[in-house]
Amino acid sequence: MGDAPRWMNLLSAWLNLFAGLTLIVGFSVYFIALQIGFCDPRLTGADACEPSDANHGIIFNGRDRGHAYYMVAKWSMFTEGLLWCLAGALLCYRNICNNNAHGAVSQCIISIGGFFFTCSAFGSPANIISLRYLIPITYWDDSGPVGERGSSGQTYVSFSDACPYYGITMFMIATTMGIYSVKGLPKDKIVSPFWGVFCFFMGAWTIGVITLYAPMLWGGETRYEDLNSPPCIAAADPTFDATKGCVLDMPTFAWYPLKIVSVIGACFLMAGATIFAIMDNFLGLPTKNDEQLLAAETAGDHGVEARSYA
Repeated sequence: MGDAPRWMNLLSAWLNLFAGLTLIVGFSVYFIALQIGFCDPRLTGADACEPSDANHGIIFNGRDRGHAYYMVAKWSMFTEGLLWCLAGALLCYRNICNNNAHGAVSQCIISIGGFFFTCSAFGSPANIISLRYLIPITYWDDSGPVGERGSSGQTYVSFSDACPYYGITMFMIATTMGIYSVKGLPKDKIVSPFWGVFCFFMGAWTIGVITLYAPMLWGGETRYEDLNSPPCIAAADPTFDATKGCVLDMPTFAWYPLKIVSVIGACFLMAGATIFAIMDNFLGLPTKNDEQLLAAETAGDHGVEARSYA
């Protein structure tokens, strides 16, 4: 059974490491911005407050002030997605060289997930306020005269807004395939295929279930038409309807403390990438009998398969 060139194996390991690092940076910026200096724009009078630059930059997409924080967050998310995509493609090729169809398919799924994460940098998952908007479509106006119905439509969310859900779903599927593949391998050492895959599995499912799908599904089938648009201030919006709720109160916006869970999930992904990088001897350290560190841990087909989830 062959293998891909050594440089390709090392490159995929480094790409995974930097992907995990930039993801931690991106999620940390969002967490800090939404926790420190947070200010509800609806507060008035004695309760009025001034948001921090980071909070203002993230909430208002870098306009007026806080642009640097916004750019760091967006480019970090763009970079991590691109790195996951490239690493997945390289590992897919590596598994093809190893005649490992299972690993090749899983890494192809990871690469597709990375592509979705790259696109997600230009949107916001918070805009997917309910299951109704998970697939962005245009809603046509049928309230006018018969001859004019359907002549214009409203699109409330973009493809980029939905991409985080698509990307994390790909990661959840691939890491589930991985944990099933390595469930019978030894668990007595941290630097081993099982714990590497386990960390990837925990990272993907922590981010996906707790910080993305739970808030979105809690919104049920709520429609944008039934809510007031931000900042939901009557004096600033002539269309404000006191009988309606506010978009800012939807779980995808209001449950911002969950951002710390995103950081924890990213740390799990980084831990998984680090474990596999060590097993692939990414620093090129001397090893006994000039053998790769991975060899002793991955004897047999299970090892090759487990290695594919780096």
